[in-house]
Amino acid sequence: MTVDWTPWQWWVALSAFLIVVEMVSTSFYVFFFAMGAAATAAISFALGYQLERELAVFLGASIISIWLFRPLMCKWLKIGEQPSVASNVGALMGEDAKVLEAVTEDGGRIKLRQTGEVWSAYVPVGHTPIEEGRTVVVQAVDGAKLCVVATD
Repeated sequence: MTVDWTPWQWWVALSAFLIVVEMVSTSFYVFFFAMGAAATAAISFALGYQLERELAVFLGASIISIWLFRPLMCKWLKIGEQPSVASNVGALMGEDAKVLEAVTEDGGRIKLRQTGEVWSAYVPVGHTPIEEGRTVVVQAVDGAKLCVVATD
């Protein structure tokens, strides 16, 4: 038994296939070609088969939907945005700490107030050493050491 598909059914199948491809990809472009195929299926069903018209509708609908709707949907779905909460070493920037051992250009020890972690630290070249017990703020992360400056 053979199945004779009409052109609009092929466009629906292509649209479904492209949606599956979009689910496994991370581009968020294929979805709009699936929408172009769906629009072409509707036109093909309503007006009948004409290859040139269908290809024009497919390309036009796909390109216009990418141009109009992709930026809005990316913003709505927050695709491509940086996380608003700092994590890992980025979360250390600006954090207050207490000096456990005097901090010089060569090193010292500090304890972060928020997490209680003890880190090796140093002051930037040209800054005066910071005595034990003072409060410092983290300016940079340099490998396993933190660059700090006095707050008071």
